[in-house]
Amino acid sequence: TRHRDVASSAATPVITPRRTRLVRVAGLHAFRHAVARLSTDDGHGRAASRLVIVPTRGAARQLRRTLGGSPSAPAIVTREECYEQLHARLANPPRMLTAYERDVMMRAAAREASQPPAPPRPGLVAEILRFYDQLRRQSRTVSRFEELLEETLRADAETDRGAARMLAQTHRLAATFLGYERRVRTSGACDEHVLRGLVMAEPSADPVRDIVVTVSDWIADPNGLYLADFDLLTRLPGVDTLDIVATEGLLASGFHQRIHDWLPGIEEIAAEPAEAAKRPLLAVPAGDAGRLVFERRDREEELLALARQLAAEGRARDAFDRVAVVYKRPLPYLYLAPSVFGGARIPYQTADGFPLAAEPFAAAL
Repeated sequence: TRHRDVASSAATPVITPRRTRLVRVAGLHAFRHAVARLSTDDGHGRAASRLVIVPTRGAARQLRRTLGGSPSAPAIVTREECYEQLHARLANPPRMLTAYERDVMMRAAAREASQPPAPPRPGLVAEILRFYDQLRRQSRTVSRFEELLEETLRADAETDRGAARMLAQTHRLAATFLGYERRVRTSGACDEHVLRGLVMAEPSADPVRDIVVTVSDWIADPNGLYLADFDLLTRLPGVDTLDIVATEGLLASGFHQRIHDWLPGIEEIAAEPAEAAKRPLLAVPAGDAGRLVFERRDREEELLALARQLAAEGRARDAFDRVAVVYKRPLPYLYLAPSVFGGARIPYQTADGFPLAAEPFAAAL
């Protein structure tokens, strides 16, 4: 019996002791200073085992510029790239399923779960897969999801045909999810959700030691981390430090309460004060003091007006490095920049990916 107990305990994942901190900063300048300080090497030569999680690839480029190509710079990754890093550090990693393979598996599972078997309507499989991912990212299992809706709808299903239909749809949806999970297991490959279990159960020979999180949760930011992600970071074997950096404004929006609910007992510290920095000058419309916005016909006219303004100011070529055009969505600015700024002979660089580059047929259309 003693031998069986020892063997069982050896197979149980052990959560290593770690320091988990919420680093509070006053504003965006202090935020950048704190992230740069936490990201650089502390003299122990651990840059290769440090991950800094950022919201987008554009944010990663900006942080690399801030660090200035330091030899002690860590791996700067988005949420998806973080999973790729953890996957690569496994001793014998299974193959990661592509988005197309996952879609095919979910489509086959949906066809199997329907009575009689029939192909799902166009667009439905993508929504089913998105809902499945959301469910699992909230650390919920398919069986628990089905139980909760069963408890809610069962009482009304006997007298309400609408509730009866919803209950039947719930069972079909749960059967679809279970069919998808069975196909993933049979394939021998893994998706994001299977990978979380693998990296927590199999300590890596080259583990991540330090993690800096510079993004909030999915509630405050579409590119944020989910409950299952925070759970993974706190249970990942080998991690010594986990620092979550957040501004006071973000914390006041509700993130402070949520992070304490998810990570009870998290330590809170105030970041070291940052040196005073020159504040950027925001271009404003000329003329009437009450006018708050520029008015242009479209995005192309907007960039053309900016190019004319820069040309009229007669800036030196090296001075353009201090000018930024900030946009919320990359389209259509990324595609207009070469023709507008290139035609005006204004040097420029873009800090985002071209959305249609991965879909050449869409670019052709």
